Order: sequence, then C-alpha cells, then structure tokens
Amino acid sequence: MNENTKEIKYSLSREEMIDLLKKYPFLVYRNVFSGEKSHDTLDEDIEYNEWTSWDGSGWEHIWKRYLTYLFIEYDKLDEKVKQDFMILDTKEKYGSFRCYTSFGNEKIFELENKLEMISEWTCIRCGKQPKNSKGHHIIWRTTGWICPYCKDCFRKEISGNDWTKKKERKWQKDLLQQCKEIKNRDFAMWHYANNIKTRISYGDLWDF
Repeated sequence: MNENTKEIKYSLSREEMIDLLKKYPFLVYRNVFSGEKSHDTLDEDIEYNEWTSWDGSGWEHIWKRYLTYLFIEYDKLDEKVKQDFMILDTKEKYGSFRCYTSFGNEKIFELENKLEMISEWTCIRCGKQPKNSKGHHIIWRTTGWICPYCKDCFRKEISGNDWTKKKERKWQKDLLQQCKEIKNRDFAMWHYANNIKTRISYGDLWDF
C-alpha cells in the first residue's frame, strides 16, 4: 500500500477468506497459460488473491461490489465452465478499471462494462464520485498517465501532495480550470445488446 491508498475496507477473517477461496477458486492467482496456482501455500493464497488485489485504493469499493455480482453469475455457470473460469487480468488502463475473464456471457460482459464506466467517474485515490451543483458527475483527469481524481485529490496530485502548503501557481490554476472545462459533463455510458447501442444516463444506471 502506498501514500495514494486509504484504510482498507471489506476485510475478511482468515476463516472467511478460506471459505471464499474454496467457493470461488477463480479468486486464487493462477498462471493464465497453464492454469496452475501461482502460489504454493494456503497462507500465500490468503494474502495474495483477487479479493484483496485492490485493497486500500479509491476503486476498492467498486471492485468488491463487482466481484459480489460476478459471484452470482459464476454460480449460474455449468460445472465444466467453472473448472476453467479464471480472472486473466485486472489493471488500470486509460483512467478506467479493466477486468478480463477466461469466459464471458452477456451478463459477465455487462458487469465488466459497468465496472469500467463507473471507475472512470470514481476518484482513484479516495473513491469519491463527485458531482457539481446541478447534480452532474464531474471528474478531473491527469494527462500523460491518465487517472481520474476528485478535485481535492487532483490538486494534491499536480502539486506533489502539498497543495495546502504552497501558494497556488498560475499553471496549477490553469491546469485545474482546463480539466474542469473539459471533464465537467453528465455521467453516461454506452450499453451494447443485440447489436443496439443505447446511451444510459447515471440516473438509469444499475449500480454495483
């Protein structure tokens, strides 16, 4: 955990984690080519697994909610698919949370799509989903390595985490204003189903 993380939520006891890993073995880290476990001991599986992979970050709460709904869809799969089901990769890419699994149906793809879209409007540092005075979602994104931030965390990011102790420089004000003007808009996502693309506003969005 680094300085950009916060207090861990949704922690489980050792017994609870063991039960979770038994019921949902895709949470255990595996080699994506061989399917073999990445760790040798139960203690390592308990410490390093997909449930704890995003502990402490601003996206932790949406990751945990995503997994909860993934559990529901996993329970519906036939046993043969379950045996080979695994999470291939999780990462931040272009300012959004990406998750790729070894098998996907319409429901699982929908979950992955929602995780990605919701993360784009969730502060990667503190987990806030800020809105403006009109109730519209608003987010600030860094350039270069793209990451979404709330206003306070964005200020800390572009000022070396010491915004309050330094006089606000003109380039910082300009950068904040530019990002505000560019990124201040309604939350929306595109939903794909049966070759039809539909725009869904935040108010209509099923949240995790």
